[in-house]
Amino acid sequence: MNKMWLKLVLLTSVLIILDVYFRRNLTGFRVSLFALAIAFIPIGILLLFLNRNILLSWLKFALGWMVLYFVVIFMSPEYGSSSFMPGPDRKTFSWIMSGLFLLISIILISYKSWKLKNKVS
Repeated sequence: MNKMWLKLVLLTSVLIILDVYFRRNLTGFRVSLFALAIAFIPIGILLLFLNRNILLSWLKFALGWMVLYFVVIFMSPEYGSSSFMPGPDRKTFSWIMSGLFLLISIILISYKSWKLKNKVS
């Protein structure tokens, strides 16, 4: 499998980060994309050097996570708590979900790598 799409997504993540950084505009949907791009870069770089099976299993997880991520982000209040949904705002949810994505991705990749290494040995 050609990893060109992974390189393209990495490049897109870097461009999103640079765009948000230079515009200094961390509001609304941009903060969600920014947080997700920050979480994706180390995982994407790691996946460039790993086996295809690990990449495919992570991709299944990532696609499911993206659906959950955007549902949570769009359901969260944009500017803090409201009477409908008390609690953190969209920016906080973005950072929490991105951090969880990074953590779960590292655990999944480590587990799959360890499992594949033991299978080969």
